[in-house]
Amino acid sequence: MLIYKRMDARDMECFFEDRAGYEHKFSRSGLEAVVGFYEDNDIDTLFDVVGFACSWREYGSNGELFSNYEYLLEEEYGEPDGAFEDLVQKLRDRTVLLETESGGYVAGVF
Repeated sequence: MLIYKRMDARDMECFFEDRAGYEHKFSRSGLEAVVGFYEDNDIDTLFDVVGFACSWREYGSNGELFSNYEYLLEEEYGEPDGAFEDLVQKLRDRTVLLETESGGYVAGVF
């Protein structure tokens, strides 16, 4: 049986802070970016913690994001220098890509 709960941004933040196994899923700035996205876009959703946690992935740095998605770039881009902005654009063409206040990214899983 699935249990859903309607939650606001603060409820979501508290949930991830208080639950064993989920407290390291998002940094505070990563969670704030996702919650802000939901609020800014007036997305009213029933909160399914597993679905939510599986729908987003946080990357703490440009290098981490690049190493996970470099396959999206053509072979001519072997290094992050000069190719990172192209990667960001390709990701934004495919999914939601949010920048965090700490300099990282949160990407919608595709």
